[in-house]
Amino acid sequence: MKTFSFIVILDETDFTDEDGERLFNAGCSDATPGVFKGRAYVAFDREAPCRSLAHESALSQIEKAGLHPSHLEATI
Repeated sequence: MKTFSFIVILDETDFTDEDGERLFNAGCSDATPGVFKGRAYVAFDREAPCRSLAHESALSQIEKAGLHPSHLEATI
Protein backbone atom coordinates (compact mmCIF):
# COMPACT_ATOMS: atom_id res chain seq x y z
CA MET A 1 0.00 0.00 0.00
CA LYS A 2 0.99 3.58 -0.54
CA THR A 3 0.84 6.44 1.98
CA PHE A 4 -1.21 9.50 1.04
CA SER A 5 -0.82 12.82 2.82
CA PHE A 6 -3.70 15.28 2.91
CA ILE A 7 -5.54 17.69 5.18
CA VAL A 8 -9.25 17.72 5.94
CA ILE A 9 -10.54 21.17 6.85
CA LEU A 10 -13.43 21.03 9.31
CA ASP A 11 -16.43 23.30 9.76
CA GLU A 12 -15.50 23.55 13.44
CA THR A 13 -13.50 26.56 14.64
CA ASP A 14 -11.98 24.82 17.67
CA PHE A 15 -10.68 21.39 18.54
CA THR A 16 -10.96 19.90 22.03
CA ASP A 17 -9.22 16.98 23.71
CA GLU A 18 -12.55 15.15 23.56
CA ASP A 19 -12.66 15.69 19.78
CA GLY A 20 -9.19 14.16 19.55
CA GLU A 21 -10.23 11.16 21.59
CA ARG A 22 -13.33 10.61 19.45
CA LEU A 23 -11.20 10.84 16.28
CA PHE A 24 -8.74 8.29 17.62
CA ASN A 25 -11.56 5.94 18.65
CA ALA A 26 -13.13 6.31 15.19
CA GLY A 27 -9.91 5.01 13.59
CA CYS A 28 -7.92 8.17 12.92
CA SER A 29 -4.74 7.04 14.68
CA ASP A 30 -2.81 8.22 11.61
CA ALA A 31 -4.04 11.81 11.96
CA THR A 32 -2.83 14.99 13.61
CA PRO A 33 -5.55 17.51 14.51
CA GLY A 34 -5.03 21.22 14.96
CA VAL A 35 -6.39 24.72 14.54
CA PHE A 36 -5.01 27.38 12.20
CA LYS A 37 -6.46 30.87 11.85
CA GLY A 38 -9.69 29.89 13.57
CA ARG A 39 -10.31 26.77 11.49
CA ALA A 40 -9.95 23.21 12.78
CA TYR A 41 -8.22 20.66 10.56
CA VAL A 42 -7.03 17.06 10.60
CA ALA A 43 -3.78 16.19 8.78
CA PHE A 44 -3.45 12.59 7.58
CA ASP A 45 -0.70 10.25 6.45
CA ARG A 46 -2.99 7.41 5.44
CA GLU A 47 -2.03 4.06 3.94
CA ALA A 48 -4.48 2.86 1.32
CA PRO A 49 -4.54 1.12 -2.06
CA CYS A 50 -5.44 4.42 -3.78
CA ARG A 51 -5.93 8.11 -2.99
CA SER A 52 -9.72 8.02 -3.28
CA LEU A 53 -9.99 5.21 -0.71
CA ALA A 54 -7.69 7.11 1.65
CA HIS A 55 -9.92 10.17 1.36
CA GLU A 56 -13.18 8.23 1.68
CA SER A 57 -12.09 6.34 4.79
CA ALA A 58 -10.79 9.51 6.48
CA LEU A 59 -13.99 11.45 5.78
CA SER A 60 -16.12 8.56 7.04
CA GLN A 61 -14.13 8.29 10.26
CA ILE A 62 -14.26 12.05 10.86
CA GLU A 63 -18.04 11.97 10.50
CA LYS A 64 -18.20 8.91 12.78
CA ALA A 65 -16.37 11.00 15.39
CA GLY A 66 -19.14 13.61 15.18
CA LEU A 67 -17.08 16.24 13.37
CA HIS A 68 -18.00 17.99 10.13
CA PRO A 69 -15.56 17.94 7.20
CA SER A 70 -15.68 20.96 4.93
CA HIS A 71 -13.14 20.07 2.24
CA LEU A 72 -9.85 18.29 1.48
CA GLU A 73 -6.54 19.87 0.66
CA ALA A 74 -3.74 17.88 -0.92
CA THR A 75 -0.25 18.16 0.47
CA ILE A 76 3.02 17.54 -1.29
